[in-house]
Amino acid sequence: TVAKPEVVNEKILKEFDKKLLYSLVKSSKHPVSKGIYNYLDDTTDIVFDQFTQIPASGIKAVYKNTKVLGGNLKLMRDNNIEISYVSDNTIFYFAIDDEVVAIYELDDKIKADALELVATLNAKGIETIMLTGDHKATAKKVADKNLKSKDLEIRKKWLYRYIKIDFATGNYSDVVKAS
Repeated sequence: TVAKPEVVNEKILKEFDKKLLYSLVKSSKHPVSKGIYNYLDDTTDIVFDQFTQIPASGIKAVYKNTKVLGGNLKLMRDNNIEISYVSDNTIFYFAIDDEVVAIYELDDKIKADALELVATLNAKGIETIMLTGDHKATAKKVADKNLKSKDLEIRKKWLYRYIKIDFATGNYSDVVKAS
């Protein structure tokens, strides 16, 4: 992908001070955070009393005794926050004091030359895979939407797999051929 995900859906579950979210994502260098930052209207920054980026999970901060979390489902579960939300997009949860107040869905575009590159590699007999830290539904959506040619002959030659990577441990699992 181009690593510039954009918000495609915003679900506000409870009203909150957007300065908290704006300042949280502005402080992160992660592409998902940058996508949300670019989506939000300009607002005033706040300075957090504590701020921690958690690899492969998200961001944790404290502002005037208010606990703020932003990140993936793993971050929510690691902080004993249960939420059930299904999407084939990348999901960013935003929680204040252990309650999810907003959910953002983001989508990223595939690089313009990816289709040609995959076709060239496959024509040379080189197996291609898509390696991602995203969940299976997002990976399959990217593959289905962006990597399949309209030309049936090219499509028949393609092989790609979904491989789930845990970037915190380096472990991988769920090797599945995409249809």
